[in-house]
Amino acid sequence: MSLRRLLGLSTGAAVSGHYLRRSISTAASRPPWALFEKFTPATGSALGASVRIVEPPRVSSLLVPALHVRASAAPDPGSGVSQALIGHVSSTSGDGLLLITIYDMLTGASNREGRSMDFDLGHLPPASYATRFICNPLTGRLSRLPDIGGPWEFLWPDMGFLTKADRGHGPPDGFAVAQLDGNKMIRFLSETGKWDITVTAPYQLPLARRMMMDQEALALGGRLWWVDQSWGVVSADPFSDQPEPRFVELPRGSVLPAPGKSVYNYRRVVVSEGKLRYAEVWQREPFVLSTFVLDDDEGGGC
Repeated sequence: MSLRRLLGLSTGAAVSGHYLRRSISTAASRPPWALFEKFTPATGSALGASVRIVEPPRVSSLLVPALHVRASAAPDPGSGVSQALIGHVSSTSGDGLLLITIYDMLTGASNREGRSMDFDLGHLPPASYATRFICNPLTGRLSRLPDIGGPWEFLWPDMGFLTKADRGHGPPDGFAVAQLDGNKMIRFLSETGKWDITVTAPYQLPLARRMMMDQEALALGGRLWWVDQSWGVVSADPFSDQPEPRFVELPRGSVLPAPGKSVYNYRRVVVSEGKLRYAEVWQREPFVLSTFVLDDDEGGGC
């Protein structure tokens, strides 16, 4: 499936994390990069996404119309339950496209265990459906992906999104959306138009523990990179018939014995200037900021 035909891709754009990086347009009205809010409600009945790109540090807005979202029937007005269609900018392709997931959630009631289901970014209530879109933020054009189905439907808020590079200088002609789960990869390939599960090549982590993906996946060098901010990064090529994962450990002194939410506000792995970079701020005075380049040969360098 041609990505040009699917999305009308505009070249010259690049995205890393939920940031638009490099020049996204030759027009003077657009900034060289933009910061998007990670969570947004889905509402309205427009044909495409409503996008407003502003100069940073102001936050750009992106709104997906509810018309295209798979949702359950509206709750009874007298039930005390409200329906919320919550959008999540899950990942970016590295060349200007966004992966957006919309969750159909019921809020304002109690679940079967008696806990409140009020909406909270840190404690999301159960979802009835999850709808995934590829979005071109320059044009607002949306393409809906098929439902995953089965036990995988509501998982993977950190799915990675990667476009397939063309051998020439034109726009890419395919893409993959994928997530690692141990030695399996759950993925959607635009070439096949469907989700599948493939087994990866054997690989061994340096410690007997499970990776805890705790930020959005990154696209770099024809591979997707999933981050455990307390340990390291694992990457794989989602277009491969048998993806070969590679693990890169964080710099010495940054590896923690177990994941912990306390580090999320002080650590980040990003793509910058064509390299994978890890940044860490000390949690005590004098609050030193350290940055490292991560690669396949070493855990990191200054």
